Amino acid sequence: MNILIVEDDKQKNNDIVESIKKISKKIGITTVDNIYSAKELLSTIFFDILILDLNLPLEAGNNCDDNTGYDLFLEIQKIKTYKKPSSIIIITSYKNLLHKYKDEIRKKLFTIVQYSATETSWKQSIESKINYILLSNNDSIDISETGYNYDIAIVTAIKVEYDQVTTMLEEASYIKVKGDSTCYKAGYFKNNSIKLKVIVAMQHQMGIAASTALTMKMIVNFKPQYISMVGIAAGKKGEGNLGDIIVPFEVWNYGSGKISEDNQDTYKLLFKPDPKYLSLSTDIKELLSKDYSRILNNIEKEWKGNKPKTSLQLIKGPMACGSIVVQDEKIIKEYIDPHNRKVKGLDMESYGVFYAVENSYKPKPNLIVCKSICDFADKEKNDNYQNYAAYTSARFLYYLALEEFFNN
Repeated sequence: MNILIVEDDKQKNNDIVESIKKISKKIGITTVDNIYSAKELLSTIFFDILILDLNLPLEAGNNCDDNTGYDLFLEIQKIKTYKKPSSIIIITSYKNLLHKYKDEIRKKLFTIVQYSATETSWKQSIESKINYILLSNNDSIDISETGYNYDIAIVTAIKVEYDQVTTMLEEASYIKVKGDSTCYKAGYFKNNSIKLKVIVAMQHQMGIAASTALTMKMIVNFKPQYISMVGIAAGKKGEGNLGDIIVPFEVWNYGSGKISEDNQDTYKLLFKPDPKYLSLSTDIKELLSKDYSRILNNIEKEWKGNKPKTSLQLIKGPMACGSIVVQDEKIIKEYIDPHNRKVKGLDMESYGVFYAVENSYKPKPNLIVCKSICDFADKEKNDNYQNYAAYTSARFLYYLALEEFFNN
């Protein structure tokens, strides 16, 4: 908590500071003795509480005026450029000022107290107010027992993925979170029996670091019951076809490891991966054990654009993740297969989503990642099936959300 005290009387200021410090030494206290200094601070810094005298000078060294404190009190409420404190406590030594302004201040549901060097009632009023706000702040940041605010949060890495998800939203609108540069899009997934509150965002750049940061922000800002990432991935030849949906049961970062010299060639460096696996929950694995062939067939038929001739399949197994674009099958054979030959595909973000959920606040969201194959990480890599792959992954999640996640 941060408190700003605007008071020109040194004795009164010291008494107020001492009273606050008795509550907690961790409270940040800033003091100024004139109106202009207070305005400068309120224009740039947010304070939880403003303790404001009524009789103040406009500038340091000027004479005091009975109206300056009250004028600032009114300005704060009207002028948008001020960072408005959560609470304002007016304090005065003068009975005439108390009687002059108390009705107007109380009408606006703020507090006014009369200071006295010989009495303690004003201290009790200020201390009670501060203690209540401290308790309120503690409640507002304790999310362990307060449940979820959104049904699903969806992370995307690139525009083609974001576009496929947001076209499925109904009643869509943009949301900005104070202090957060990300633009979020909120809306609903709906059918005849259910309406799910959904929030979607796109990373500012590709890679594990970006997906970790965005996932954690979405968890903290929106407290979703489920968090998902949908989009495109590289498949492993022989493990799936273009457009097939990979749902990773576990992911690992193939860029994590050790670089050392090759004993056979001092000019050559060897990279030794050190995989650390993160796994999908048992509940989600169990849910995915069902036969979804009918649903996959419908998803495939609904797509009117360019698509491969193969039937759409659901692929379950490990996913390798790394913050580089792979265009050579040798990378898979040399750095990935030796550590896990069951890998179904590669992407650049899934590990970050898994990691953020693993290390998030409680209540932790349920997690599922759906990534569809758009190429095979070889020299023939192209964008021909990016739209189709982004579509199949998004539509499969849409079905799971409406028919499986909340069917009870």
